[in-house]
Amino acid sequence: MKNLAFLNAMKPEEAQKYMGEWIAVADGEIVAHGKDPGQVCNAAREAGKGAPHMRYIYAKPEEVPWFGIPSLYVPEQ
Repeated sequence: MKNLAFLNAMKPEEAQKYMGEWIAVADGEIVAHGKDPGQVCNAAREAGKGAPHMRYIYAKPEEVPWFGIPSLYVPEQ
């Protein structure tokens, strides 16, 4: 719950630093980040803060899977 609360509270300015990367959150903080999810997960586990919650921060709108788009999303025209 702590990790999800951290992710849900993350401001866009903070997330922007990690665009196009995977982040690993453990114990309510980012413990690793990078392009390779396996390396990020391993680095997070080595941090010793428990099992990480992994999330990809999309760099471009076209990367977002169709099922990840909120129902109220209206693309710019």
